[in-house]
Amino acid sequence: MKITDFPVELTPIPGTNQVWHGTVSVQKLHEVCANVRAKGGRLAALWASDERDQGGGYALYLALA
Repeated sequence: MKITDFPVELTPIPGTNQVWHGTVSVQKLHEVCANVRAKGGRLAALWASDERDQGGGYALYLALA
């Protein structure tokens, strides 16, 4: 799978080896995960965060490999 295959704008994280960051809407999350799976990728980690004290809501984080 190439990083350019993602239907999301991704930004490399400086100082890491091939690690990228991107933000997707709830509506697009399924499409991104299905795309990763179809190309042989997998879910490596999943966690959530309560970010209400930062002016947000709840955030879901995924590490896809």
